[in-house]
Amino acid sequence: MKRVFFQVVLIALMQLAVRDVHGAINESDVKAALVAKFTEFVSWPGNPQPLVIGYLGDDEALWLSLDKLANKSSRQQQFSLNRLRSINDIHSPHILVVASSHNNDVARINRKISQSPTLLITEDLVDQTQIGINFTTTEQNTISFNLNRYNLVYQGLSVNQQIVLLGGSEIDVATMVREMALRLSESSDLIAKLNQRVQQLDESVAQRQSALNNKERLLTEKNQQLQQINKDFDKASSKLLQLETTVGDLNQALNHERQQLDETALLLGDKRQELERKQSELAQISIDKTALTEQIEANQTLIEQQQSVLAELEQTVVESTTALDVQSDLLERQSTALVLAIVGLLMIASFAALLWRLAKRKQVMNRLLEQKNAQLAEVNTELLTAQQQLVEAQKMASLAKLVAGIAHEINTPLGVAITATTYLSQTTEKLLKDFQSNALKRSSLQASLDGQLSAAEMATNSLNRAAELVNTFKQVSLAQIKETPKQFALLPFIEQTVKQFHREFKQQRVAVKVCCDTNDIELVSYPGLLSQVLTSLASNSAIHGFEQTQDPEITISVSSDDLGVHIHYADNGSGIAQEIHGEIFEPFFTTNRQAGSTGLGLHICFNLVTHKMQGTINCLSSDQGALFAIHLPHTISESQELPAQTAN
Repeated sequence: MKRVFFQVVLIALMQLAVRDVHGAINESDVKAALVAKFTEFVSWPGNPQPLVIGYLGDDEALWLSLDKLANKSSRQQQFSLNRLRSINDIHSPHILVVASSHNNDVARINRKISQSPTLLITEDLVDQTQIGINFTTTEQNTISFNLNRYNLVYQGLSVNQQIVLLGGSEIDVATMVREMALRLSESSDLIAKLNQRVQQLDESVAQRQSALNNKERLLTEKNQQLQQINKDFDKASSKLLQLETTVGDLNQALNHERQQLDETALLLGDKRQELERKQSELAQISIDKTALTEQIEANQTLIEQQQSVLAELEQTVVESTTALDVQSDLLERQSTALVLAIVGLLMIASFAALLWRLAKRKQVMNRLLEQKNAQLAEVNTELLTAQQQLVEAQKMASLAKLVAGIAHEINTPLGVAITATTYLSQTTEKLLKDFQSNALKRSSLQASLDGQLSAAEMATNSLNRAAELVNTFKQVSLAQIKETPKQFALLPFIEQTVKQFHREFKQQRVAVKVCCDTNDIELVSYPGLLSQVLTSLASNSAIHGFEQTQDPEITISVSSDDLGVHIHYADNGSGIAQEIHGEIFEPFFTTNRQAGSTGLGLHICFNLVTHKMQGTINCLSSDQGALFAIHLPHTISESQELPAQTAN
């Protein structure tokens, strides 16, 4: 009570200070007194003593008032004052007082003190997003101030919410929401630019991929030609080896025939010499015919014998000559074959040169292909970078949307709670005045206490509602879920979950049917998360679908194939309108907000199925009631989990 009375007196002094310029208290003294008063509602990390006050400005009256404040330090609170001539002189003071002459430098000052717990106090600053505490002059010519609690908390300071009782006002959280909307618009422009850049990169990759395919096709054709040339070269090499073998055999036979011909020629020369000798002897015998008749007869017999031998020798010479002609023809044919072999060798050398040239060209093509692959890898890296930037921008846009939604949802219960606490404060002040003036009556006390109880109950309910919204909002983050994948039989697990349905919906008498084409379906997944999804769908049916249904019924159908497990959830309730199928998984979307629904249940289901269990969930059209199709893989791995869409 003493504190409230002191605050009322201080506000009165603030008003008198502006109006009565000839009195003992002026405007600068009131501002200095408020600076000292602010230290009772603001806490610094570690509770430093003394508090260093820095003053940047040319207002000598305010400087003198702050100097008097520093000289009147008490044991409970001590101050140290520094005069700053420029922004460069700022070295993380605990309190920084900036005169209105430096309002254009506040943005730079905020950047300089962004890493230190500094209370920034300004005068008549228009940009409310830059202030911590800002002195203003009201229309009644009194001193007031504006408070931006968000900036003070960002600086690392703790602020007591009763600071507004000094007569100031706190900036509405809607200002922050509008700024976030502007940032969301900027993020949308950035997303559009990134999408355009990704499209250009896709076209460039497609063109380069087409050129690479053409070059690979040409390289394949060249490889086929090279293989054919290699086959021809192998055949020519085999024929050359056979030809070399044949030429060697022919040369050997020719040498043998030449040796025989030489021997026959020598033998023929000997026989001719012997024949000449015999003819000479025959002539001598003819001369001595008369005297040597008997010898002639003997010699004639010998001559006949010699002539027979000579005839045989002549026949041998004729045969040798014929053989020599045959050998000459064979030699000519072998010479022709040798020429053909030389021509074949020249052709093979030409093929070898062609192969060498093709190998060189293949090396050049390989180098070009490596360069193209390097360029393609660089383009892929740029594409991945752009995709990551796009994902980050989409996450920021989703986060901004969630923050705006939760701010809108929490604004109503917090407004009711503030109204109730304001009423409590006013009622308490009135009771205090009546008590101090001895005008308090039993009836007015009873009425005031009844009103205070109602206001307290209203504030408690509103704060509980806000806390419930915050807890529901926390469930959107999948980072809190620590469950690990495990193997379990699906049908018994669903039946156990259905028993829980019967206990929860006992009053509504909801009938639950489970249909499964086989009993041996097993999953490696998160059973707790699957139970949470099915329970959330059942609660959604009970709250929104079975209000006008006499015999409520839920059907869960399970099937399995090579692609995974399919779970169909259906009810016979009022159903979901076709035009809102695309919105039901959005955060804070609900058709029953007047009944207290937050619109986060199906969004949490969507996050659990798609990002944690690596499956899909869709709302399908149905003739009666709601129908959801869930697809899950047979096996998941913790290393393959996707990040959640939102952060805690």
